[in-house]
Amino acid sequence: MRYWQFVGIDAAGNRRVEVIAPARTFFKQQFSTGEEIADASVQRQLIAIVRSKAAIDRQAAESCLRCFISNQSAWICRELVAQFGQKGGFTWADLYSLVLDDRLPLDRRQTSNYQSVATRILQTVDLNLGQLSTWTKRLVMAELNPFLLNCGIYIASDWSLLNIPIDRLRRLCKNTFRLPDSEIQKKVHLLTAYHQIYRRDRLRELGSQSRRKYAEPTVEQIDEMMSYLRSQNLQYSAKQLLEELQDLAQLIRQNRCPETISIDDSNNHALIEQSAPEDNSENELLNRYRQDLLECLEASLTEVVTQYHQKKKPDKAAKFLPALCLFHCESRSMGRIAKEMQLGTQSTVSRLLELDQLRASVRQTLLLKLRDRVKALAETYSSRSRLEAIDQQLDTILLEQIDPIIAAAAAEANTPNQPRNSLFSRRLCRYLKTQNIALCTH
Repeated sequence: MRYWQFVGIDAAGNRRVEVIAPARTFFKQQFSTGEEIADASVQRQLIAIVRSKAAIDRQAAESCLRCFISNQSAWICRELVAQFGQKGGFTWADLYSLVLDDRLPLDRRQTSNYQSVATRILQTVDLNLGQLSTWTKRLVMAELNPFLLNCGIYIASDWSLLNIPIDRLRRLCKNTFRLPDSEIQKKVHLLTAYHQIYRRDRLRELGSQSRRKYAEPTVEQIDEMMSYLRSQNLQYSAKQLLEELQDLAQLIRQNRCPETISIDDSNNHALIEQSAPEDNSENELLNRYRQDLLECLEASLTEVVTQYHQKKKPDKAAKFLPALCLFHCESRSMGRIAKEMQLGTQSTVSRLLELDQLRASVRQTLLLKLRDRVKALAETYSSRSRLEAIDQQLDTILLEQIDPIIAAAAAEANTPNQPRNSLFSRRLCRYLKTQNIALCTH
């Protein structure tokens, strides 16, 4: 049924399930053996038809695939709502509107430059590297993550989860999942390959201006990892290696807290997944780290905003803090701020606030301050060898915590008609409140 039932939304934004008769007829003709056929086999055949057969068959096969993608996308949305909807304040309808943007039958589709999420999935999927469901999840989550960040929800990617220290993975496999020694050793080799190649390249990026988010390993990185694993007498194809790494990430994810943990306060607006503490000392360390993060964020905001305020000419300096307060604390649009403060146009307000540059400056300042705090904190809880290991990857670890805070602020700044209540905005407003700004009532 997943291959001929299409899940979409109607003009009112309501969920709509529609049976696509041509897709059902075609599917039953192609797969009429009566036996259960694996999704991977079905999808491989359908994609082969889409990419090579006559137009009439191609359209029917494509409809089957789009039906599958729509069902998979809807399932992802439902899972996210079940897990995070109450805390993030969103429903399935909010998520559906972002990813169920496809249309069937295909002859209803209008010619335009717009590409639906399903179209991008079909154009880029490579079944030699993984299943359609896996690729669908990756692209759907990429589409949903900015919205989730705006709701205060940060979901760590598979590739960032694999930053776990090797010793901790070994303990996890042995003590929590009680895996046999041979399986533990295999997983250790997998993680070692990932660290030596993928994380090596990530660390090199730290010094560049083009640092990427955690992305899927490149073909070259996969080849290098396969070569390392062969030296350990482990043979994998590229597809098998990616699947093994993703399975390993899911194993690690299972041991993380079932719910996200607030790093802010009981309001639970800013949520970041944390590793489950293993003992009282780790619990104490986590609490100390959260407090350090909040203190460093406030200090960074104070320092950067003061610098930006002081470097402006007197006429602009007089309007900078009030405009910043109206934007972040009163959730005013730039157009409305321009009108209320007689600044002319929205672009004038944008140039006055320099929000992109301000956030980038806060990010860098926060990294420097937090790095010093964490090093001092780690000296209390870690051995010298552990400290050396932490120091080598500290910026990577910290930026995985800092970047969601900055990204959430950027996402809400670009979302009209929504209150600005990210951790960044709330802590900024705490500082601005001390400045006794006349126009700001927050």
